[in-house]
Amino acid sequence: MSELKIGIDAFPANPGKSGAVGAIRKMIQIVPRIDNSLNIIVFVSPLQHEYYTKFVTPETAPRIILKQIRVPATMRLFRIPVQNIILPYLCHKMRLDVHFSMNPEPIFGIPNIKEVFKIVDLQYIDVPEEIGFWKASYRKWMGRRKARRAELIIANSLYTKAKIVECFGINAERVHVIYEALDNDFFNMNWLDPQVIKGFKSRFSIDYPFIIYVSSFRPYKNHSLLLNAFSKLRERGLPYHLVLIGNDIKGYRRQIENKAIEMQLTRYIHFFDYVHHWDLRLFYAAADLAVYPSELETFGIPPLEAMACGVPVIVSDRTAVPEISGGGSLVVNPHDIPLMAESMFQVLSNKKLKKELKDKGKSWCKQFTWERNISETIQLMKTLAS
Repeated sequence: MSELKIGIDAFPANPGKSGAVGAIRKMIQIVPRIDNSLNIIVFVSPLQHEYYTKFVTPETAPRIILKQIRVPATMRLFRIPVQNIILPYLCHKMRLDVHFSMNPEPIFGIPNIKEVFKIVDLQYIDVPEEIGFWKASYRKWMGRRKARRAELIIANSLYTKAKIVECFGINAERVHVIYEALDNDFFNMNWLDPQVIKGFKSRFSIDYPFIIYVSSFRPYKNHSLLLNAFSKLRERGLPYHLVLIGNDIKGYRRQIENKAIEMQLTRYIHFFDYVHHWDLRLFYAAADLAVYPSELETFGIPPLEAMACGVPVIVSDRTAVPEISGGGSLVVNPHDIPLMAESMFQVLSNKKLKKELKDKGKSWCKQFTWERNISETIQLMKTLAS
């Protein structure tokens, strides 16, 4: 096959609300550079079209088509007919070879077109209470249907693959693991200017040394356990504060704020909502330690971002976290509060250990590149289509 037409369903991925946006943007930018035999058609809403157009250059335009479907992608009422009727029709009309998506639609397969299903989120299996019984049941049913009929399934970790095989009844040989990517060009300290950090600290009123945890506020993220360990760390006499960055999910952050009040830690714990990446890397750069005690992850990108920014990292030993970040960090049981506190104390007080973790992390995170991620994905698609 001389040329391959790949359709990407971007419809559910809205800028500013979905992590899939970054992956689709990178495909638009990188695919023409690594393989000029591919034609990429990205199905988008008007809002998405405006966003993605910025990343299509005159050189890549012949190979990248943004096919606009003129209905709002933000409303489920419109998304259902688009993904199950309009998009399959367009796939046939445009004579696509492969349909690639990170969501379980369409309900029925698209005849004569290969389906590639990338699975990066298993909330509806692991913690269905987080999204509600009916929504979780629907997504599990849809996910199983699509996984069983898709010619190619991509998982973002060995943990995700094992769950897919177990819960969907899929032969393990049909599931390929391709790790997600870190934007190493952005999350690094090559650009760092001390004056920038100084201005950043002034802007956010940061006049204290701190430990950072970047994660949305959900019960399984183990913020409560971290507060217990942080309290014990404070008892050891170290002057560190704790910075928690993340979106509040269903009011859970209020519970953590109340616990901080009960533990008399409010002076030392600082809450920040969603932080733009431009500021996030400055938070990492200014931190003395990053922690990631999450109980449940199919991948987990924040520890890698911290490593790339030269911050020593401590992570949980649960689910995919040690698989993804263990090679560049200190791995601990998040439920062992004394051990977590002792680990933080050792990293913050032992200069040799701190440097070892910094160097280890910088080296480890370099393998998670977009070029590798997209090259491996494209190669699987080409093999499938041939």
